[in-house]
Amino acid sequence: MRKIFSFILILTTCINLIHAAGEKLSPLAEVSIITCSPGEELYSVFGHSAVRVVDPINNIDYIYNYGTFDFDTPNFYLKFARGKLDYMLSVELFKNFKENYISENRSVWEQVLDLSSSEKQRVFDLLEENARPENKYYKYDFFYDNCSTRIRDILQKALNNSIVFPDLKGKNKNSFRDLIEPYLKHHIWSDFGIDLALGLPTDKIAASAQYMFLPYELKKGFDDAKIKNPEKKLVKITNTIYETKVQNVDTTMTVTPNMVFWSLFFVVAIISALIWKRNPKRYWFDFLIFLIFGLLGIFLLLLWFATDHKATAWNFNLLWALPFHAVMAFLLLKKNKPNFLNYYFLVTSLLTLLLLISYKALPQWLNISTIPILLILCFRAFVIFWKENRD
Repeated sequence: MRKIFSFILILTTCINLIHAAGEKLSPLAEVSIITCSPGEELYSVFGHSAVRVVDPINNIDYIYNYGTFDFDTPNFYLKFARGKLDYMLSVELFKNFKENYISENRSVWEQVLDLSSSEKQRVFDLLEENARPENKYYKYDFFYDNCSTRIRDILQKALNNSIVFPDLKGKNKNSFRDLIEPYLKHHIWSDFGIDLALGLPTDKIAASAQYMFLPYELKKGFDDAKIKNPEKKLVKITNTIYETKVQNVDTTMTVTPNMVFWSLFFVVAIISALIWKRNPKRYWFDFLIFLIFGLLGIFLLLLWFATDHKATAWNFNLLWALPFHAVMAFLLLKKNKPNFLNYYFLVTSLLTLLLLISYKALPQWLNISTIPILLILCFRAFVIFWKENRD
């Protein structure tokens, strides 16, 4: 993957060097929005958008791609995790771009824009300006500043904010979480992990223009977009460059988070019954449970405060995955336990019970697979409190 990306970077650099400063497009030039269907890998499940500029007279057929980054960036994985990785606008030959998506069996659609020669030139000049080494990098934000929103914004700028987009929202009150959910239906564990990591900002109701952070919604927006003065449709023709070939669907049964955590709940219930009388005040089992979910809480807390990811702030999952659990788990192993430990687990039990009761009323959506986890924490926390206070 690194070698492929390095080759693309070299090719991109060569193309940028070939570009003549202030090159003028011919009357036969065309500007198009390219939309690619979702892929199989998690990073590609939301699809992709890019801009194509074609000029047969000047031998131009470039793709402008705002969704790339450099694997050789120092501390790449740390920067990626902390939301500090610079994304960039890269330029490559459309032929290579197309072949890559065909090899992944992903549909490629092209919306050719009905622009005047001066408007095409303006779009081209802005893209070229953005592609310069000093301008091509930007701080990526999945919901507000990505490969799709950049295209919407650069075209609005080129056309002096004369584009009127249709109402993509309608009567729906979809949150950002609602909008990404359909794309994750075949990635059940990823969906669960994303629901854990993303906080309250993800449940904000998206405005119509904000739908276009998703490539397919951007395509829908441009389908019915119009230009003011004089009013006309922005897209003059839509071409299907490649259509996904239907493949055999994998019918293998998937082990879901719901199955795993409900099974864990019943295992906890059985073990609790077996060790009830034998080990009345030994909490090795609870040590493991609260340590695991305490470490999860620490991770969620770091996503909130130690990263630039806006969507991971104000995470209600921290109300049950309390970071303090990791510390209290070790105190459970002590022979002489501090008095406050009893009340900590009483508060934990009552808090998780309250979360269960108010599950659907919370302003943040909690994944349904967290219900058995809440039951486990509520039950075991109360058992600890009850055992420590029954004498």
